[in-house]
Amino acid sequence: MMLLVKKIAFVVSLVLMLTAVACQGSPAAPAQQAETGSDSADVAATAVVEKAADTMAETTTDSAVLPEVTFVAKDNAYQGPQSIPGGWTRVIFDNQDQASHELAMVQLLEGKTMDDVMGILQSEDAPPSWVKIAGDANAAGGQSSSFISKLDPGNYVILSTSGGEDGPPDFAQGLLRELTVTEATAEVPESALPQPDATIELVDYQFVVDGLKSGSQLVRYSNDGTETHEAIMFRLQEGKTMDDFMAFIQAEGDSGGPPPFDGEPSVTILSPGSVTYTTLDLEPGNYILVCFLPSESHDNTPHAMLGMISEQTIE
Repeated sequence: MMLLVKKIAFVVSLVLMLTAVACQGSPAAPAQQAETGSDSADVAATAVVEKAADTMAETTTDSAVLPEVTFVAKDNAYQGPQSIPGGWTRVIFDNQDQASHELAMVQLLEGKTMDDVMGILQSEDAPPSWVKIAGDANAAGGQSSSFISKLDPGNYVILSTSGGEDGPPDFAQGLLRELTVTEATAEVPESALPQPDATIELVDYQFVVDGLKSGSQLVRYSNDGTETHEAIMFRLQEGKTMDDFMAFIQAEGDSGGPPPFDGEPSVTILSPGSVTYTTLDLEPGNYILVCFLPSESHDNTPHAMLGMISEQTIE
């Protein structure tokens, strides 16, 4: 569903929401967790994690209690509650597999169902209007991450679009399931959330960045545009520039040399009007902030080609 992603997936193992991946057949049924009676310590630890994943916790902010929910990725399946209350919520993603995975939360509007989702997962068009991306978290194997978003009541899917370079994407291997969000049980206003250290506004077609610095920081992302946008942040290698980055992307990795950036990028994708908070831990250096999504109103021209790319110096 995201046209440009598949052109650079080999570079950064991008974990973008509803990536355009051509996959054959229907998604496999979620893998069942193996029972290992011979290793009681492992069974006990797993049981504790599963219990935590099925329980809504709470975090105290300065003036309110922020609900929390945990989802675990294990054996190519999500463990966690089938239904959660709406409102501002901290969503924690615990990846217990070895491979990198994603937890994208997508609300289905206009009465759409999982069957409709399966149709767009194999499309190269821009995200349809009935898809509302509430937030996403990406985690390397054995790691965890989180985001804070306001979840509206309705039907959702959670899925991972990681993988797909040398095999089927995660959602075709079991990391795809439905989730119900009910009415909020606690009224937590955004003003009661932790104060962000920095903000990134996604508009048509540019980034408005304020306060980013080196170190760990809470960043507020907002999509103030009319189209779905993403913010992918690559750290350039020492001495590399925007020109090096563009040359590598335009060559689709066939430039003969290594990529001009280090590690995996941070990825946030938001539907129009959505807000999410997430933690970034940045080293000093130069970064590229870019949106590769196609613009339906501009003949599917990538947003980056419309101006949604910038170089950021982090000190």
